[in-house]
Amino acid sequence: MSTKKKGLGALAVKGLAAAAGYTALNGGAMWLRYHKVMEKMKCHPEEKKQMHSTLFGKLTVYYGQDTQYGYFTCLNGAMTIILKEQPVNSVIDLDLLSAFGKVTLILPPGAKIEYSGCGCLEIISDCRAEEIGEKSYTVRLHRRNFASKLVIKGQA
Repeated sequence: MSTKKKGLGALAVKGLAAAAGYTALNGGAMWLRYHKVMEKMKCHPEEKKQMHSTLFGKLTVYYGQDTQYGYFTCLNGAMTIILKEQPVNSVIDLDLLSAFGKVTLILPPGAKIEYSGCGCLEIISDCRAEEIGEKSYTVRLHRRNFASKLVIKGQA
């Protein structure tokens, strides 16, 4: 057997080990996030909350009109969050964790968006049409993003 074939075999094994390690790291991060969010949700059981996660895939979430708080995790995937009607509450809190993903937020008219948290190598794109007049509700985005894209769209 030539040294070239041995080198290719070793390279293939290293590549598989790296892919398995990357997948395990993402799975572990998802597991930790799940347990952290569950602890937060148990502290205030009277509030209406949602939790959604995607890992290496696509997910579409229809956000409830009466939901007060949403936890969203998108790792190496794409997530679309749709709020069909204006919320019952005047404030919606969205906790967003994203790494190497794309999150699209589709809102009805009248939304004011407040950003908090941090992002590293993130792109935020607000594609909504300019609205004239008072904003009827506020969306607070608590974000922790790394190498991700956040797109905000209005409903057609």
